[in-house]
Amino acid sequence: PEVPALPVVPFTFPTNTNPPEPEVIPEPTIDTTPTGFIARNLNGRNIGMGIGLIILIVGGLIFFKSKGMNKKKGKLKSKIDKNLFRKNRDSW
Repeated sequence: PEVPALPVVPFTFPTNTNPPEPEVIPEPTIDTTPTGFIARNLNGRNIGMGIGLIILIVGGLIFFKSKGMNKKKGKLKSKIDKNLFRKNRDSW
């Protein structure tokens, strides 16, 4: 059974007094801020790079925050962690 070819309908714009302007895609303005840089890398092929950058930035922030803490807090935390670990080990 032969499938009849679909009639080719020429695409016509709605009748306006002035011809419709082609949709103008604005040139992406290059944003030099880090967020803009990430956003630019997130679309298209560089999506991995964008995600990598976000991970790098977040990781860096966490790293610097933990490094910036005063040593007393750090020692206290490690003591608490050790105690918790001992308790957990006893309950295994």
